[in-house]
Amino acid sequence: MLQSSALIQAAEEGAHIVNELPMEAHWFGIIAFLTFIGLFVITWTFSPRSTLPEATGHHADPAALPADEAHAVAQYESKRSR
Repeated sequence: MLQSSALIQAAEEGAHIVNELPMEAHWFGIIAFLTFIGLFVITWTFSPRSTLPEATGHHADPAALPADEAHAVAQYESKRSR
């Protein structure tokens, strides 16, 4: 009851609290959007999607690869040829 009487009293006195923003409200959304797009691009640059290093002179012969690497390359090639 004490809180409601304080609210009624404040309303009767015409108390008005103004919290001004440092910039217009739509700029907060624009800045947030650009920040998230920037973070997405940064994350995307660390994603090595569908990149398989080309065979160089070091691994020109697939038989010279270790068994686990040869299996990984064979799986990749089989998915790529579909």
